[in-house]
Amino acid sequence: MRVAAIRQVATQANTAGAYEKLRANLPTAMAVHLIRTCPTATQLYSQFSNSAAAEDAFIQAWGEELCQRLATLQATGFLKGKSPAERVELFHQEFNASLTRRGPQIMQLYGPAGNS
Repeated sequence: MRVAAIRQVATQANTAGAYEKLRANLPTAMAVHLIRTCPTATQLYSQFSNSAAAEDAFIQAWGEELCQRLATLQATGFLKGKSPAERVELFHQEFNASLTRRGPQIMQLYGPAGNS
């Protein structure tokens, strides 16, 4: 819903914080309504739910891998004495190496859009 329309409805409500409440709750309320009443929305949500579980598992595994890579750098003393900029660069190197390794899984989850 457009911001102007939400503001207009909130103004008509004459309730303190109506705009913020509408902005926060209206999209979710509409999505739930659609899922309950619209077969097409229900089907789309079902497809999203199935992919969301795979995505959650992927993100957890990737996060654990990246954490382990960083913990290894810490344990071997490789981060000791590094400036903040050098540590950020090491993080980027580890992240990119992990990203490259996970590339096939990303493509499997997101298709061609995974390249971007």
